[in-house]
Parts: sequence; structure tokens; C-alpha cells
Amino acid sequence: MNLLRHFLFISILFVSTLNLFPRNISVNILGEYKITKFALNPLAGNYSIYKDGNKLIDLETFSPVKFAINENYIDVITKEKSFRIEGEINLLATGFRKYFEIEFEIAPNNKQIRVYDDFIKILPINSSLQLINIVNIEKYVAGVVEAESGINAELEYYKVQAIICRTYSISFLNKHLKDGYQVCDRVHCQVYKGRCNNSNILQATIGTSGQVIVDNNNNLIDALFHSNCGGETVHSESAWSDYIPYLRAVKDSFCLSERNSKWEKKIPKEDFFKYLKTKYLVDDPFIDSLIPFYQENRKIFLNDSLKILLKDIRNDYKLKSTFFEIKNSSNDSLTFTGKGYGHGVGLCQEGAMVMAKKGYTYKNIIEFYYLNIQIVNFEELLNKSK
Repeated sequence: MNLLRHFLFISILFVSTLNLFPRNISVNILGEYKITKFALNPLAGNYSIYKDGNKLIDLETFSPVKFAINENYIDVITKEKSFRIEGEINLLATGFRKYFEIEFEIAPNNKQIRVYDDFIKILPINSSLQLINIVNIEKYVAGVVEAESGINAELEYYKVQAIICRTYSISFLNKHLKDGYQVCDRVHCQVYKGRCNNSNILQATIGTSGQVIVDNNNNLIDALFHSNCGGETVHSESAWSDYIPYLRAVKDSFCLSERNSKWEKKIPKEDFFKYLKTKYLVDDPFIDSLIPFYQENRKIFLNDSLKILLKDIRNDYKLKSTFFEIKNSSNDSLTFTGKGYGHGVGLCQEGAMVMAKKGYTYKNIIEFYYLNIQIVNFEELLNKSK
């Protein structure tokens, strides 16, 4: 089977499989930009514009429609006619496959194009257009996995990310309810850039459809992950305040040779010592005793008695992780030599990728990073709770 035929086969199987988990999610898209106008091009499916449940006009496939803000109105320009609508409108579609393309401008002469599945709601808010993608949650999961993980990982790793993404999405479905949608498309929720075109990711999403991670009480877990742990993940309370039994530190040798496993940064000694004096009221005679600083295993504090938090130093100096050592590199500077990238809690992405390459299954990988958990079907979980 050649690559194109394989992709088409996976795409068709993906759409037909969605009936097993037919839940939609509303995603605020492109919210980081002030969208005052954009063009929408239906690529597949029979799209129509609706207002208050009434169909206004049918749209032609491959025939772009322009939308622009006009106070509390939306100007709509099609090939045949133009009209103005007050308030919210919806673009709905029928068909086996349905997706559309959006062309928008983020700066003068800087146009961007993204493709989205299913439906879109358009609202005039604060002199701009708010766009909400109403999309099947499995299509959303595939889109997030592609945005968060890239396109060159192993199939088994994509299964891990699909389950983590699905678990997180369902856990935080009401995160933006007061804003009129469920999740956004940024890091605040999960990065989502639209329709997934990667056949391995689509296959991974199909293969794990509906699967989520729960703790011993059948509650959805907080499926945290980070780029690279540097050889050891972190207890949840080391990064935040809450003790979470499934987010325990584990030794991880899989990520040690990966891209984000090591880093280095030089900081002026005078600047760092002034920081310690100002923030932690460290006396001059005591400061020199803090350097050098070593971590064979992960620590929480630079100094236990003064409670100098490594996570504060990381945040304030924009370091890649809290897993670092400090040495004098000259009379006027310090060298921070670190391991890993990210908060270190939960799944280590680069470690999980290596595990997948070595033949571990997605269940092996998930159970390695999250302790005392189960992988279950969300629909079955709902039925048990009724």
C-alpha cells in the first residue's frame, strides 16, 4: 500500500470510528490574535451558514467566503452576494468528511492558513471576531497530538500522547465555560493547530479511541507531562503544593542522551548574590557557602534551612529545569549546568519516545511514569457511574 493510499485508508477508518465516541468539544481558536477579518474555504462536506437555527445560505466547496467585523455585526461576502448579520452565526455541515480552511492575517503581509474539522461558530466580541471550532473530541485529540508531539515519533508513542491528551481534555472540559467555550488552543489548555494529517497519529487515536487514565478511585488523573526529566522525574509536591499519589518521582535512564537532556547557562555572580540577598535575605558571610551546589538526585531547595526554592530560581532566571548544579566559572560569573527541560512531573516525553523505539507498549510507558493507575474506556466509566 503506497503512502497516499495508506493515508486515505486511515482517514476513512478514523472518520468511521468516531461513532464509537461521538462527543464534541468547543475550542476557541486563534484567540491569541485579534481577528477582524478572515476567509473561510470549505474543502469537504456540505457547509451552510445558520443564524438562530435557521439556514441563511449554502456554501460551495472550494469557494472562499469572507467574514469581517462591523461593530456588533458580521459582514459576510460570498461569490454571489454580500450581507450583514447581527451577533453569533454558525457554519454547520453534512457529509462523511467535513473540514474547512481558514486564511487570516497576523500582521501586514503575513497571512496564515489553517485547516479545521467539523463546524465553526463566529461571534463579534470586543471589535474582533471570536472563532470557536466545534469538533469531535477524537479529531481534536489527533490535532493536539500532532501539535504537541511533532510528526516523526513512533506509533506507540502517539498512542501514549493520545490517551494523555484525551484524559486531560475530559478532565478540564469546563476550563473556559464562563468564556462561552470549553478549551482554548494554546498552552493554557493544550496546543491545537487544527486538523491532523499524520496517518500514524490518526491510527494511534483510532487504536486508543475513548481510552483515558484513572486512579485507584476511578477518577481521571491529572496527566501531566514535560519534555525531558534529566534522568529523574519529580514528586508533584516538589513542583507544586499538592501530594498526588500517582505523580511520584521515578528514575528514568531513557531520556539521558536526548536533545533536551543537558543545558548550561552563565549568570553574573554579583547579580545572583544580589538576588539571594533581596529575595531570601541571605547574609553576606553565608552566601559563599551556597556555592558550589550539587544535585546527584533531585532536590527541592538550594538551601534547606533558608528554604531557597529551586523552582523559584528556575522561574526567575528562566532556566530549563530545577535539576541543576552551580559552580564558580570565574571571579565574576557562575555556571549553571542542568539536566532536563520542564517541570519534571509526570511523563517525560523524550524518555517515552525512546521507550517506544525500544519496543515498549503504550501501556508499559504510561504505567512507568504514572503509578497505580488504570487505562479504561471513558464510556464504560460513565456507564458504571450511573
